Amino acid sequence: MNAAFTGSATSQAVTAAPGRKIAPAASLRRHRWAAGATAAVMIMLGAMVAALKGTPTYMAEAAIRISPVFSKTLQEDVELRFNSNSDYREYVQQQVVDIDSYETAQAALARLGARRWLWQRRGETDRRAAERLMSALAVHPVPDTYLVTLSLEAQQRQGLADVVNAVAAAYLERQQSQELYGSDRRILLLQERRKDLESQIKDAAQRQAEIGQELGISTFEEKFINPYDKELVDANEALNVARRQRIDAEAKEAALESHVKRISDLQVESQAQEVLANDRALGDLRTELYRRKAAVFLQLRGLAPGHPGRAALMAELADIDRELSRMTAQALERIRAMLLQGRANKAKEELSQAQAQVEQTRRTEAGLAAQLETLRGQVAEFANRYNEALNLRSQSDRARKQIDEIDDRINFLTLETKAPGFVRLASAARAPDIPVKGGRTKLFLIFAIAGVGLGATLPVAIDYLDPRVLSAGELHRILEFPPLGVTLDDSERLTVSGRDLIRHIALAIARERRASGTRLFVLSGCHCGAGVSTLVLDLAREISALGVKAVAVEANVEHVDKRYRLSSSAPGLIEALAGSATLKEALVPPAGDLPERMPLGNAFDFHRVWKLNDLRGLFDRMAESCDLALIDAPPLLDSSESEMLIGLPAALILVVMAREYAPVVRRAVRLLERLSPPVVGAVLSRMGHEAGDGREASASVLPLGLPVERLARWFWHEAE
Repeated sequence: MNAAFTGSATSQAVTAAPGRKIAPAASLRRHRWAAGATAAVMIMLGAMVAALKGTPTYMAEAAIRISPVFSKTLQEDVELRFNSNSDYREYVQQQVVDIDSYETAQAALARLGARRWLWQRRGETDRRAAERLMSALAVHPVPDTYLVTLSLEAQQRQGLADVVNAVAAAYLERQQSQELYGSDRRILLLQERRKDLESQIKDAAQRQAEIGQELGISTFEEKFINPYDKELVDANEALNVARRQRIDAEAKEAALESHVKRISDLQVESQAQEVLANDRALGDLRTELYRRKAAVFLQLRGLAPGHPGRAALMAELADIDRELSRMTAQALERIRAMLLQGRANKAKEELSQAQAQVEQTRRTEAGLAAQLETLRGQVAEFANRYNEALNLRSQSDRARKQIDEIDDRINFLTLETKAPGFVRLASAARAPDIPVKGGRTKLFLIFAIAGVGLGATLPVAIDYLDPRVLSAGELHRILEFPPLGVTLDDSERLTVSGRDLIRHIALAIARERRASGTRLFVLSGCHCGAGVSTLVLDLAREISALGVKAVAVEANVEHVDKRYRLSSSAPGLIEALAGSATLKEALVPPAGDLPERMPLGNAFDFHRVWKLNDLRGLFDRMAESCDLALIDAPPLLDSSESEMLIGLPAALILVVMAREYAPVVRRAVRLLERLSPPVVGAVLSRMGHEAGDGREASASVLPLGLPVERLARWFWHEAE
């Protein structure tokens, strides 16, 4: 914000000390009904409490001693002591709980017998009487002593000591019946455990007998040798032998296959050549062909190289050679096939024998492996059963040892219950003779004094904790500059003091016009209901009365005020901006208490004509016929039109309604810091008649009494 202008000296004096003050007298005047009601309620409550609780009360008390040392037992000449002081205190606290228990109360009523009417009311059940005795009985350990007191308070003293002594006797009896550390329950549990152990021993012996019959043995020892172990070793050795034989047979088979193939490849050809050489039929044919070849050679030798018959002879020689080769190849192939067939048959026979040997060794190995697996299962089953029998034997031995220990413990506890314990009665309760407390006057005076003090403090607290803006000083603290002034509410607005306050604000605006030359003043509230329209009309009237011609311009689209227009069809600001009416036609002349003004007009299309340049031109033309324009703008926090009007540029006067929440005003201040208008002022509107001390007359209502909508709005802005 560029600048801030303040009001007259009178308004400045009102806001000279910003902040909220504590004024007990004024707060008491404003909240006299709340203060009176609070004091009356406290006094009435005191009278009721005094009437109900103001009767004499008597008390009977007994004391029980809890020793930190347990007397010597009958079994051992040893005294039992607590390990530490904290252990002793825990034991004492446990006894306190045991004394004030339902079982003790029920046993005490049973001890009273026919005299239980001393505590039990007519028609009251035993359970209800015992529970009431528990709640009424007070049991407390006495500090720095070994005593625990149990006391009972009642309005009648008859039989009160008898009831307390019955409770003490019932507790001591229960403590003695429980024996040391609840040994009766311990003995019962030990006996039950002994029966369980005996049953376990019996079951274990029966199971051992069954296992012995299954395994064929009568005793179970730790160093017993499993009879199946030797068979398992022999089976493993036989399996290893069979496995080696299978490996030998498979190796022989593989060697035989490779050997047969290699021999056939190497010797078949030589044998075939040998057989071919010994073949007589083939030899005769070859001899005949060689003879023919020799004859052809002889003929060929007698012919010259160019003789025509020489070619025929050469061809015949070639045919003879081919025939020899063919006959030799066919014979050799036939012989080779015969030799290969014979060798194949022999190899197949040998290979078949080797394969049979491999199959035999494999079957032998598989059978031995299955036999070994079965034997292993028998060994494992025997070992499991035997180990189970050994475990049963160990369990039986442990159970017998536990039975011996249980017998010793039962004997010890049986003797221990007859020994003296920690607890005994120190002093019995005596019949009370005087009351320990009571009296109605004292209680009533306490409540009466408290009621008066609370009634005097509550109004001050209400005013101090009220989160609303209740004075111009509080508004000064929020704005960090003093406001122009304050206005009274509608009931006091037209009085002499109310018009005088408005005149102070009008003089401040007129001075600002002369000082800065500002002719446009935008008045806007934080939310609706701040009384902006009424303030604009009143200021325009008062400024015009000072000789400065001022026009009130309605620009609040959120709320149209009927006081601005003469009729519903009269033109206004919207028509002047749209050009459908002249400036003179849009102005309404002054009448009565209403100054010269310009209504909003027909606002159905204001968004179409609501432009900043048009507004500037309109107000520039208006400045030719008037000295000052007061613009009734929409709420600053609810509408964006106010930001447009501030940008004309124009001075802003923030109208803060009295009893507005401070977070709402702070939000408006932050918005103004962002908009940064050239001149800023503030007015606190609708104050009560007690504006002189900065408080309104209607501020006696708590914030919770405000409408729900405003309360929710305050919480929303406080969260922001």
